[in-house]
Amino acid sequence: MKNSYILEEWLEKASHDLSAAKLLLKEKHYPDIIAFHIHQALEKYLKAYLIYLGLIPRKTHDLTKLLQEISAKDSSLKKHEDICLKVDEYYIEARYPLDSPQDYSYNELAQSLNETETIINIIKDKIHYKEQA
Repeated sequence: MKNSYILEEWLEKASHDLSAAKLLLKEKHYPDIIAFHIHQALEKYLKAYLIYLGLIPRKTHDLTKLLQEISAKDSSLKKHEDICLKVDEYYIEARYPLDSPQDYSYNELAQSLNETETIINIIKDKIHYKEQA
């Protein structure tokens, strides 16, 4: 694969976001930042999979659009659209002050993280990715 270096960069950054979300959730710190890192991890894994499929990821943070692009070549992830819709909400709500800020419970975040990892693990299996220790 000619884009293997770029793919590795995306996977490494995605792994960092996933680890940050897990660490913060374990310590029960900053639910808004946990939500953001969950979104970022999933976004970067989806973009990495697009690269693996030979596509150029568009400059978007919209997880459902990324999933639609993937589905044109691999429809197996389409059944996880609901989690993409849910995690999509985290991008804006977790990043910026709004008139009525979102208050995420740690239980909700743990569930979202678990569901997100389901998609991430499918992607890792498809691209035969093993994280560095």
